Amino acid sequence: MPDLMIVGDVIEHMRTDLARVRLEFENANDYSQDAAIACGHMALGERVYDFAHNWDQRRKELVEQITTVENNLDMIDTAFGEVDIELSSALDEN
Repeated sequence: MPDLMIVGDVIEHMRTDLARVRLEFENANDYSQDAAIACGHMALGERVYDFAHNWDQRRKELVEQITTVENNLDMIDTAFGEVDIELSSALDEN
């Protein structure tokens, strides 16, 4: 019979990484102004700024998708935690 192993730390690292990516996307427009200024060339800075703001709709969609994955990871973690407790209790009873 195959074993199923879920490593909680891996799920937690995935959630942490996804949260960081989500925050970067959510704050991209705020960062775009700083990035544009840091370019040191007005025309290039305007291009950087425009590029960031032209991505608004796709970034919003990505944030929604990342949030869905984060929520799914939470549910997986919770479900496997509950199953682990149930199986442990069943073993203790025998």
